[in-house]
Amino acid sequence: MMIPELIKTVRSKLGASQDDLGIAISVANVTISNWEIGKTIPSRSTRERLASYCEKKGIEKELVAAIRKISKETQ
Repeated sequence: MMIPELIKTVRSKLGASQDDLGIAISVANVTISNWEIGKTIPSRSTRERLASYCEKKGIEKELVAAIRKISKETQ
């Protein structure tokens, strides 16, 4: 799964807007938008915050693992 699709999928499963997710993991909503259009990728620390948040919210382990594995190669 490509990064934009992964972020959109996770956000959809959370039932969160870009703004909601940004607030939850301490990034701007424009940052979430940039991930979803493939303009940028989350930093290592942000990926970990996102993965931890998703774990707490009950997102599937496979998606959480995919978040942790995001790299420029998966873009």
